Amino acid sequence: MSKTRLVMLNYAGDYREAYQRLTSGGKETYYAQKYSVDTLAGMTNHYDEVIVIVCMTEDRYDEVLPNGVRAIGLGQHSGRFARTAIEALRAVQPSHLIISFLMPSIILWALLQKFRISVMFSNSYLTPHRLRSRIKAWLVAKVLNNPKVHWVGVYGANAARSFERIGVNPTKIIPWDYLHETDPKIFQPVTLSDNSPKRLIFIGRMIRDKGLPDLLRAVKTLKDTPYSVEVTLVGLDENGEIENIARQEGVLEQTHFAGIIPTDELEDFIREFDAVTVPSRRDCPEGYPLVIFHALKARVPVIASDHPIFVQSLKHREEVVMFEAQNPLSLAQAIQDLFSDADLYENISNAAEAVVRALPLNVHSREFIENCFDQVGEGHTLMATNALVPKLR
Repeated sequence: MSKTRLVMLNYAGDYREAYQRLTSGGKETYYAQKYSVDTLAGMTNHYDEVIVIVCMTEDRYDEVLPNGVRAIGLGQHSGRFARTAIEALRAVQPSHLIISFLMPSIILWALLQKFRISVMFSNSYLTPHRLRSRIKAWLVAKVLNNPKVHWVGVYGANAARSFERIGVNPTKIIPWDYLHETDPKIFQPVTLSDNSPKRLIFIGRMIRDKGLPDLLRAVKTLKDTPYSVEVTLVGLDENGEIENIARQEGVLEQTHFAGIIPTDELEDFIREFDAVTVPSRRDCPEGYPLVIFHALKARVPVIASDHPIFVQSLKHREEVVMFEAQNPLSLAQAIQDLFSDADLYENISNAAEAVVRALPLNVHSREFIENCFDQVGEGHTLMATNALVPKLR
């Protein structure tokens, strides 16, 4: 009998580094990080070999960790790595392959092999408008609808629907989430503080698509007004681009860089602020940012852009305050609206608990990985009944 070999191909998120840090007493740097590391380790009970290949790592390595998972880092530092990833897959020859990011060239190559394939995406698919984008979306749907792709897992129900809109068969799309806590800790509601200036916090990747230039320009707009604000940025400004923008906009003194905050300290840290900002631009392929989950648990009101995923998930002026994406003036007005209305502020804080309780889906990341290749039995039933359009087959 040939060996069963589960391979998970990840874009980033260095598995070896996370395992070593967590087992040496270090803390999580994002929600469910230990849960994710342990999930793959648990799969060693189901397969002869479990391998995680990470494309974007500081250096190249190939090492079997003490938890039984073979971790391979490809040492890539740019997005042009399809050939390197394919060479790594060819070398390890999976029997079962989970691809966790959308790169059609890799999926097409895998379809020509004898692997069993599922995909597990964290982002939505942006609605295509231009002809070239529509053609690409059609090709993506055609690839994902191939019978050799068992399931198309997508983080969050609304992000999952974005794949249905481009033509992916909804009976094979599985919305999943990371929210494995059965009884999440939820803080008490907050009231509008007397702080002046008010304190905003941003948490996430410090890239333009996340709307950071728009946020800093909104801070500039409100500077020297009764609604002036300071903003703390949590994350890594790896190339200094965001600091340069803050300097150019004249708001460097109002901008604070906090670096990485451990996950178990994040919600307490959020409670020190007056609002959480999620200014993602509409062309950012969001799923459901975990920062919103953390903010809701902390009961600190969220100011979010009208990104399609947010509009479908959250109610304006009931659960968040929204503004027009990539419009600093609209964001400045949203900040002013929130901080000038104590009732609005408190109502949003009060509404957060119900939103948190309604967020978890029936299939978590662990359930997806454990069951995405089952063709019969309880695992298959779990997947089939929780597809966008349930269908037992």
